[in-house]
Amino acid sequence: MIRFLKTILDWSEAWSPLIPLLAVLKYQKQPNYLRPIVFYVVFASIFNAFGNIIADYGAKWNFPVWMQRNVFLYNIHSIIRFILFTSFFNLLRQSMFSTLKRALPVISIPLIFAYFFFFEDFNNPEHISGYFLAAEAFVLLLYCVQYYIN
Repeated sequence: MIRFLKTILDWSEAWSPLIPLLAVLKYQKQPNYLRPIVFYVVFASIFNAFGNIIADYGAKWNFPVWMQRNVFLYNIHSIIRFILFTSFFNLLRQSMFSTLKRALPVISIPLIFAYFFFFEDFNNPEHISGYFLAAEAFVLLLYCVQYYIN
C-alpha cells in the first residue's frame, strides 16, 4: 500500500494537470481568451507523463542516450508555458501597458533561443536551466501584477 501511494505521489506531476482538464471538458464552451490555457493544460498533461516515463523507465527500456534524462522536456515545457501564458495575458485586452505586453514575447523568444544556443546546453543532463526558469517566472509575475493592478 505504501509503495502504491509513493507511486501516485511520484506521478503527481503527470496526473495533476488532469484536474483542470476535467473542468475544461465539463465546461466545453470556453471564451476565446482561455484557449492558450486550455492548450497548456493538455500539453502539460502529455509532457509531464512523458517526463515521468523517461525518468522511471528510460534506462530499463533502453531509450537513446539523449532520452535517458528528462531535462530537455522541462526546458521545452518552460518555453511553451511562457509562450502560452503571455499569449493568454495579451488576449485579455487590458489597456495598461498594452504595447509593452505585446512586445515582450517578441523580444523574449529570440533571447530564449540565443540563451540556449550560446550560453547553456539545452539538453544538459546535469541540471535544468535555473536562470531561464527565474527569468520566465519574473516576466510572468509582471504579467500577473499588471493584471491585478488594471
